[in-house]
Amino acid sequence: MTNTRRFVIICCAFFSISGSIRAAEVEPFTITNDPRWQSYPRISGNRVVYNSNSGGSAIAYDLDVDGYNIWSENHFNVDDDYSRDWAPCVSGPNVVWAKAVGSDTHIYARNVVTGVLTPVCTASGARGLPQISGSNVVWYDARGGKKAIYGYDLSSPGEFVVVPDNARSYAKMGLDGDMLVYEDYRSGSRIDLYARNIKTGAEVLASDGVNHCVEPDISGSTVVYRSTRSSISNVYAFNIVAGVETPITTSVTWSGLPKIDGNIAVWSDARNGNNNIWGKNLATGYEFQISTATAMERWSDISGNTVVWANEAVLYRNNIWGATLNIPSMFVQGTFNAGSMASWTPSATGTVQTIVDPGDPSNYCLELLTGSPVSVTHTVSTPDLAFSIFFDYEFTSTSGTLTIELDGQLIDTIGAPAVLAGDFESYSVKVDDPSLLSLNDILLSFTLNDTGGVPAGIMLDEIDFQLVPEPATIIIMMAAGLPTLLKRKRKSR
Repeated sequence: MTNTRRFVIICCAFFSISGSIRAAEVEPFTITNDPRWQSYPRISGNRVVYNSNSGGSAIAYDLDVDGYNIWSENHFNVDDDYSRDWAPCVSGPNVVWAKAVGSDTHIYARNVVTGVLTPVCTASGARGLPQISGSNVVWYDARGGKKAIYGYDLSSPGEFVVVPDNARSYAKMGLDGDMLVYEDYRSGSRIDLYARNIKTGAEVLASDGVNHCVEPDISGSTVVYRSTRSSISNVYAFNIVAGVETPITTSVTWSGLPKIDGNIAVWSDARNGNNNIWGKNLATGYEFQISTATAMERWSDISGNTVVWANEAVLYRNNIWGATLNIPSMFVQGTFNAGSMASWTPSATGTVQTIVDPGDPSNYCLELLTGSPVSVTHTVSTPDLAFSIFFDYEFTSTSGTLTIELDGQLIDTIGAPAVLAGDFESYSVKVDDPSLLSLNDILLSFTLNDTGGVPAGIMLDEIDFQLVPEPATIIIMMAAGLPTLLKRKRKSR
C-alpha cells in the first residue's frame, strides 16, 4: 500500500485506550420508542426479541413477546395472546419464551420465518428463563418442587434432563452450542458456576470456587459473570479450558448483567453515577463505553458487532436501544508506559525489549535489535470501516528496514535513514482494503531486517489504530479551523 505517513492524520478521529463514545466507534439506533413497557432484549444476528406490555407497565399481567429485524427495520410479533409471556431468547429464526398457563409455566418456541409454533414443555409445574443456541433449548425447571435444568433439541424433539435436581441448580444460565453454564449451590456455602456439555454430560467448574458468582453467560471457552467481593460487584471472565479467572472490571461501583459473544463482553456499569452500557475486547483489553444516557440502562446483549439494551427513561417505561460497534481491537497498552510488553509477542530471533526512552527518562518504548529478522506481534481485530495504523519510530542504525504486516499482508516498509534523526518520527498508513476489514483475531506484526548482515536497530512507541471518519466529519474538522498536523504530539527531547 501507499505510504501515507504524516498526512492521513488530518482526517482521523483519535481513540483513547478506554472511555467515552466516539461517533465512528459506536453507531446508536432506536429499536422501540413508544409508551409501552419493553425490556429484556436478546439478539441473534439481525433479529432482536424483547418483552413488551400493551398496558405500559411491567406491573400489569399481560406481557407479550415482540421482535425487530435490524436489516429491514420492521417490527414483528412473536406471541400475543393476552397471557404472561416472558423471558424471550433468540437464535437464528427461532425464538423461545416462557408462558404462564394458570398456575403452571410452559416453554414454547416459534420459527419467525415459517411461523411454526413448537410446544417445548407443557408439563405441570413452574419453569422459566429458557435459553436457545442453534436447535438446543434449555430451561430452569421446578416441577415437583425440584431444582433441575431440562433440555430439548428442536431438530430431534423430546425433552431430556441436563442437570438433575441433586445438583441444586439455580435459574440463571447461558448457552452456546452444546455448552451450558449455570448457577449451582452444591457447595452449600456459595453459588458457583459450572459449564456442562448438554449432550455428553461432561462438566467443569466455571468460576473461582471461592466467591459467589452469578449472572453467567458463555461464548466458546469463555464464561462471564458478576461476583461481589469486598462488598463491590464487578464482572469477571473465566476460561474453562485453562481454568483461569480474569477481572473485566475493577470499579469501586456496581457492574453486572454481563453478556459475551466471541471476544466482546458487554455489561451494565454504574461508574458514572448511573447505569450505562460498557464493553471490552477480552483479547486485547480495550474497554469502551457504549451508551451515555442519564437514564437507567441494563439488560444488554450482543451478537457480532451489534449491542442491544433497555433504557428506562421513565419509571416502568423502558425502551429498547441498539448500537453498531466499529471498534478496532485496541492494544492492552501500545505506549509501554509500565516498561512492559504486555500482550506483545517477540520473535525467537534478535532482541525485543522495553527500554527507557533515551530522550525522556519518564517514558518507555520498545526496542528491536537484529539478529535478522526480529519481530513483534499483537493479536487484533479490525473494524468494518477504513482505519489507519499509527506509531512513532526512531532508527538507531543507518541500515535495515522495518516492515508492517497485517494478517500476513504487507502494509508498508520503512528504510533506515542515511543520517540518524536523533528523535522519534510519527508515521501513519491507511488501511482500506476490504479483505483486511471486519477480521477477528489476526496478527499485526513489525519486523526489522538487517541489510547485508550489518546490525540494525529501531525503537517503537505510541502504537495505535484510528478510524478514518466519513467525508462529512472531515468537513466539520476543517470548518472548525483545525490546523494541519504533520505529526502527533509527543514529549520533546
